[in-house]
Amino acid sequence: MCTNLLISFPSQPTQCFQVNHSYLDSLDHQNRTLFYNHHCDPEDDCRKSLPCLKSQFFNHIISEIHNVDISKFYLLINGKINNNIYQYAYSEISDSIDFELKDEVTIDVLFKVLGGKGGFGKILKSQAKKKSQSSNLDSCRNLQGQRIRTVRLSEQMNRWKEQQSNQENVDNNFYKVPKKTESVDTEKVETFNDEKYVQTIEKEVSKVKHTVLKGFDKKLDREAQELKMSQELESKRSNLLDACLDVYDL
Repeated sequence: MCTNLLISFPSQPTQCFQVNHSYLDSLDHQNRTLFYNHHCDPEDDCRKSLPCLKSQFFNHIISEIHNVDISKFYLLINGKINNNIYQYAYSEISDSIDFELKDEVTIDVLFKVLGGKGGFGKILKSQAKKKSQSSNLDSCRNLQGQRIRTVRLSEQMNRWKEQQSNQENVDNNFYKVPKKTESVDTEKVETFNDEKYVQTIEKEVSKVKHTVLKGFDKKLDREAQELKMSQELESKRSNLLDACLDVYDL
């Protein structure tokens, strides 16, 4: 007969360790004393078998098997914390008589973590109550999906533009220079009468006209020659065609 200890470490698979008579014979005096002593209530059902669920026997076994300092962890035995409170010492059961071992014991190993005295969560809750409720609605949106902050800034920009345009109009009217009044007296128009200059202009104009007419004449002559040559070619072509028709009696 043996007791199966299901030992579970954090982030590791569950291990099974068997406590039988041969293992008990190999224990030293201290562990054997822990095994045979009960530290629970005399009316507790735990006293009907060994080992005691409130004993430090399990701590020594885990410390010996896994080489872990006994002060660095605590145990949950069958879902209850093993607080090692030795209020009741009971050692009537001895190793010389027959005893009954517990069928199965589930042990969860929880390592101790350094920490403060606590109370930080309470501080956060008290600060949350003191936090003032904000009445700023700039981040909200209107029915068109635009943020209220954006709409408000655009309205301010439009008002500023209107003020600037009005200010510019006032400034322009204030600094506007009055127009000069037209003089009633009309100035006399001077005429240019230089006969030599007029004659020179007339000669140059006549030369230009002569040159233009000469160019037109040359162009007309060239076109006439081209027309005459085309007519001659057409007549020769028609004569050759008539001669061919006569030869073949067509």
